[in-house]
Amino acid sequence: MGTILLIDDEPIHLDVLKKVLEKAGFSVLTTRTGGLSDGGKDPDSALAIIQKTPIAVAIVDLMLGDEDGIELFKRMHAQHPLMRGIACSAYLDFSAMTSVLEAGFDDCLSKPVNHELLVESCDQLLTRHNRMRSRLLELHHIDHEDNKRHEQARENNVESDS
Repeated sequence: MGTILLIDDEPIHLDVLKKVLEKAGFSVLTTRTGGLSDGGKDPDSALAIIQKTPIAVAIVDLMLGDEDGIELFKRMHAQHPLMRGIACSAYLDFSAMTSVLEAGFDDCLSKPVNHELLVESCDQLLTRHNRMRSRLLELHHIDHEDNKRHEQARENNVESDS
């Protein structure tokens, strides 16, 4: 199905949203730090987690203490373009929403987060992630088969030239 990564510097938000998502049947990891300041060296940071664990959806608080949630997601998404994103913020306006969309987030929820909307968004984004992942695997298989056929044809041409 896919793993969801919750990133928020407030433990109460992590605990509540993790319980909501797990109750809905999702696999959830949490972290309180992005890892921008140390380049992901902290093993508990989001940047370190995405190197070890495939993440389908990242739910990112835009105000992560000293870190910028938008910059964090841009870096994460650049490394893992299939990963979908949901931004969360208590302070949303037109400018913030524009920045969220430009960063590649798929959805944006205001805090306090409506649990029903969160579950619905995660469900839709996991479906989208899984569909795109399947398509990529199919294309990879097709490319692999095409390469094998081209290699076979080349070998046959070399044999016939000999």
